[in-house]
Amino acid sequence: MTAFGELLLGWRRAAGLTQEELAEAAGVAARSIRDLEHGRRGRPQSRTVQMLASALGLTETQTAAFLAAGRTGAAAVPVAGDAAAEADLLDRDGQLAVLEKAASIARGGRGRVVLLRAGAGMGKTSLLKVWAERERARGMQVARACGSELEGDFAFSIARQLAEAVLGTADTAGRDRLLEGPAHLATRILQPDADLVTIAALPDAQIGVLHGLYWLMVNAADHGPLALVIDDVHWSDLPSLRWLAYLARRLDGLRVLLVLATRPTEQVSFEAVLDEITAQPDCQLVDLPALSEASAARLVRAGLGREAEGAFSRACARAAEGNPLLLRELIRSLGERHVEPTGDNVHRVADLHGRVLATTVLKRLTRQREATVALARALVVLPDGSRWEVAAALCGMSEAETADQARALTRIGVLEPADTVRFTHPLIRTMIIESIMTAGQLAHAHADAARILYEDGAPGEVTAAHLLQAEPAGEAWRVECLREAARTAARRGAPQAGATYLRRAVRESAEPRARARVLAELGGQEMLSDPRAAVSHLTQALAAITDPIERAHATDALAGALLVNRHPEHAVDVLAQAITDLEQGDADRTDQGRALSWRLQSQLVVIGCEQASTVAQARHWAMRLRNLDLPGDTPEERAVLAALVIPAVCADSSAKIADTLIDRALRGGIVIEGPGTQLFGYGYACFALILTDRLDDAAVYFGQFADLGSRHSSPLLSTFAAMGRSAMASRRGQVPLALAISLADLPTFAAGKDRMALRFTEHAVNAMIEREELNEAAGLLDTVGDLGTLDYTWSTPALLARGRLQAAQGQTRAALATFNQCAAGERAFPRVRGHRLSCGNDQRS
Repeated sequence: MTAFGELLLGWRRAAGLTQEELAEAAGVAARSIRDLEHGRRGRPQSRTVQMLASALGLTETQTAAFLAAGRTGAAAVPVAGDAAAEADLLDRDGQLAVLEKAASIARGGRGRVVLLRAGAGMGKTSLLKVWAERERARGMQVARACGSELEGDFAFSIARQLAEAVLGTADTAGRDRLLEGPAHLATRILQPDADLVTIAALPDAQIGVLHGLYWLMVNAADHGPLALVIDDVHWSDLPSLRWLAYLARRLDGLRVLLVLATRPTEQVSFEAVLDEITAQPDCQLVDLPALSEASAARLVRAGLGREAEGAFSRACARAAEGNPLLLRELIRSLGERHVEPTGDNVHRVADLHGRVLATTVLKRLTRQREATVALARALVVLPDGSRWEVAAALCGMSEAETADQARALTRIGVLEPADTVRFTHPLIRTMIIESIMTAGQLAHAHADAARILYEDGAPGEVTAAHLLQAEPAGEAWRVECLREAARTAARRGAPQAGATYLRRAVRESAEPRARARVLAELGGQEMLSDPRAAVSHLTQALAAITDPIERAHATDALAGALLVNRHPEHAVDVLAQAITDLEQGDADRTDQGRALSWRLQSQLVVIGCEQASTVAQARHWAMRLRNLDLPGDTPEERAVLAALVIPAVCADSSAKIADTLIDRALRGGIVIEGPGTQLFGYGYACFALILTDRLDDAAVYFGQFADLGSRHSSPLLSTFAAMGRSAMASRRGQVPLALAISLADLPTFAAGKDRMALRFTEHAVNAMIEREELNEAAGLLDTVGDLGTLDYTWSTPALLARGRLQAAQGQTRAALATFNQCAAGERAFPRVRGHRLSCGNDQRS
């Protein structure tokens, strides 16, 4: 029996196959199998060996040894006991030790982050696989996820993979326990079809998802140490990456280890988030060095035989430049060409330098039948895990013929043997795209994939990912698909992804009215992420919309965008015009038009009170609404009454009248029907309860804000609840509680001039002054900058806190100047006496 025959017999028996079964699986004659095993045949053809290796399910290293044995007649098996070469762990002991130490620390309740950064083919995936298997054996829960080129635009793709991995092994009761408390917010991304219409368009909903996912991992870690392992982070979606950064900041005290593997990337947005992760004190960076010449020689001997000479091994190491994947491909190519591993053949290694990965797979592919090549071109636009029937429809073949061509692609190393589409390595997909496809072919393939998936009923986001890569065609189904994907992204708390889909939908919309509707939706998605763009797109939409009701809805969104963009005067003007248009067109005589008119008027009152120049207009519209004397029987009427609380507490009325308005506005509870300033109206009404010392009532309504924020995954609602709890704690003299609430929520917002950050900063600084922590208070105020340049309504409480701090520090002149600055702001507001909202101290509002 030859060395090849011994290997064939041993691997066949290990696979549990008879000679006849192996022959059928490999597509060769059973007699050939018998002759090879008994040494009655000489060297088998390389193609035959490849077919046998595929049927036996051999690894790349085993296949290389199989080829070498068939070529030389000697048993070119991996070096005995060289487990590192088999497991791709050569020169990786140090990195493995770092991961194991981090896991040990995390088990003790000190969460850690490890960022593994290396180029393609350096062995990140192999290292993580081996380490994860060892940690599972030690009792650690391991949840894995992997980025994909085709899923980079799917909101929370990586986060969903991890959440599903954590929940997937639990029974129904265990799943319920994992999703207890705030963790249930994570179900928003796990159930994309959930009905969240009332809050779906809130552009800040992403923070609620981040919070829920965080608590899901906290709950999972309560049942045992947890490792979250994410490979190919460079292909991650941005919302998931932001959540990983959110989690990395909160690992202290958790039995959680976060392991990220990525290639260096030039994407500015990704690098900024990765920099935020690496800046955490418990984050450790790990690099994968190039293979040493000694390790490269071990791989050469494992693949081409023990007799490989040193000069030949060193030439292979230099050609692959220390990259394990390239070296293995080089060894495979040398074996297929029957190159003897001797010093005399060093020049053959040089001939392959620079062409190893590119030519090895592509040359095999280009030698295949046209149908095989066509399938490879089609498959590059499908993500790993796609169904074969979809692939068949995409390339226009029957499923049987597709299976035949897929087997051919598997034999030459393009695909893995699997029940679904799966490339052997992401680089293979990339090389096919770059080498044997034109840009037009690629765009056409994506367009065909989108059509097939749409007709197959695939989720909108799946289909839309292909439409983003295709050329516009102006087809109505494309617009609807992109709009559906945008709505799904909004429900998942990823308005940026939704805006991407809608921008493309604008390019697909040829009909002016349809285009205007898409522009209006796009502006709504962009309200907080890109307020300038939102204003531009909503303005374009309004220019093309003629229906008064549709114009009013678009104006509602535009006013909110203008407010966020700090243009309250313009917002007031467009609202006033929209109200006039409704009245002149008699649209406000219908129930829908009347309710919409009240909504716009309420919004005008809320926004108008933001700026001294628009307070008079706000009071004018408030007077109109007050004259309606609405009883507050409907949600629309109560929203009007909530808006009227604002001028009432700004000294237009007594505390008694303000209390009456508050009670009528809130008697139906807090009802939020969408984005916009309606939320602020209810919020001001609740804060007014604190001004009149009705703290128990305020606690009830702020509790409703918290419940709504939890139920609808809205961080803005939850934030109002936190602000209310902080203000109530301060009013009651519960200084430590007020400080704890403020500092807990402050990091959620951008440091400095974010409005919410200003309010939490004010509460925290006042609490620190009471605790005589003056240096800490000064440091926190330094993040705000020049308060005198900010909106008066929101900056004055923080400005007053600065004055209090200066007085406490003995800086009397500076404190007096600050208080005079506040007084000047007070005088700029018509008929405003006393501090605004949460700053009042007497029973007169």
